[in-house]
Amino acid sequence: MNKHSFVVLAGLMITVCSCHQTTPSPGVEVRFSPPVTFHPPTYICYKALAPIRIDGKLSPEEWDQVPWTPFFVDITGEEGTEPYRRTRAKMVHDELGLYVAVVMEEPHIWATITEHDAAVYMDNALEIFLNPTNDTHSYFEY
Repeated sequence: MNKHSFVVLAGLMITVCSCHQTTPSPGVEVRFSPPVTFHPPTYICYKALAPIRIDGKLSPEEWDQVPWTPFFVDITGEEGTEPYRRTRAKMVHDELGLYVAVVMEEPHIWATITEHDAAVYMDNALEIFLNPTNDTHSYFEY
């Protein structure tokens, strides 16, 4: 048996041994939860129909044809938990980048976080998460 065959066989033995399941003790009820399906909301980000000016204004020729997102929900995701104020966004892209326009109903903007990479969601915050790999782990946060 050559060296490569041994490595493959050893790997198979470790895999087979690690898949062995133990039987629960008598009298112990084992319950399995049904699989949870996750269907996050989606938004189609279209290509911009006109050049986007970064000026803080939602100019009609740039933004009128862009659909709004639904109003945002509380970060906890708890059913029936409505934010105090409404927020929604529009997004487009072109060869130069991604453009995000957000309208937030907030009369008192404040923050207390001063450390780099701190949990900004504890204060008033708008965070944008981009996950190009669609794995929910390798993301960019702005």
